[in-house]
Amino acid sequence: MKKKSTLVSRRFKSGRWYEVRADGTERLLRDKRPDWSRLDAMSDAEVEAAARSDPDAQPLTKAELKRMRRIPFAKQLRWAIGLSQGEFAERFRIPVGTLRDWEQGRAEPDQATRAYLEVIACDPEGVEMSLKRGEMGKLRRPPKSNVINLLDALRTMLSKPPAKPSRKARPRKRG
Repeated sequence: MKKKSTLVSRRFKSGRWYEVRADGTERLLRDKRPDWSRLDAMSDAEVEAAARSDPDAQPLTKAELKRMRRIPFAKQLRWAIGLSQGEFAERFRIPVGTLRDWEQGRAEPDQATRAYLEVIACDPEGVEMSLKRGEMGKLRRPPKSNVINLLDALRTMLSKPPAKPSRKARPRKRG
């Protein structure tokens, strides 16, 4: 009897899949593209009949669907960008623990954070560049000395019209 080991595969950052053999060596797996021509030639009814005839791919019942959990948006976004939790958290300045809580369903992002995640989903490179630009702007800005702060405060005070003196509230006579 031939002993067959379980196929273990690993995906590297390049997006390529490798087979990890029992002895620890790795082999690049071929990129298998599906042939959609047969499916394109079928009508919708034929596609449905073919799908239902497959015993391994039966549609889920309502009870099975109800039991399933949704994947949190933060996790879907991180997977779509192709980053690890640490990389995503560092790149977009989100604490790793918070990201982990969102992904495991222990916490939900608030409305402002949800909007931030949606902006990241639309343009991750743009958000990253903006964050870097903001960081560089802080470094280039010269620190204000106390004298400059004092001059700014005086300039602000002098540009405002003088405040009217407050009168004490007197009780009104009703008549």
